[in-house]
Amino acid sequence: MRVTRSVSDVKKNIAEIVNMTCYTKERFVISKYGKDCAAIIPITDLEILERIEDLFDIRDAEAAIKEAEEKGGIISFEQFRKEIGVDN
Repeated sequence: MRVTRSVSDVKKNIAEIVNMTCYTKERFVISKYGKDCAAIIPITDLEILERIEDLFDIRDAEAAIKEAEEKGGIISFEQFRKEIGVDN
């Protein structure tokens, strides 16, 4: 379930909101001047979001590697440093 609370309400009731989030898995959207701007969510929701982000990052990295291989290959970091003239 999702509940919207104002910033001032969250300031007054943060302990209650955190407890509800922890124990009932309630999600709170925090609004400022009537606009949704942040959320307090259960840690399990955050962990799921982070896993999804990791999957997108892996997919993007795999696509970048494939594209690099199709365009002539991948060079090592040391080779890159030599090519740009910063090899020590």
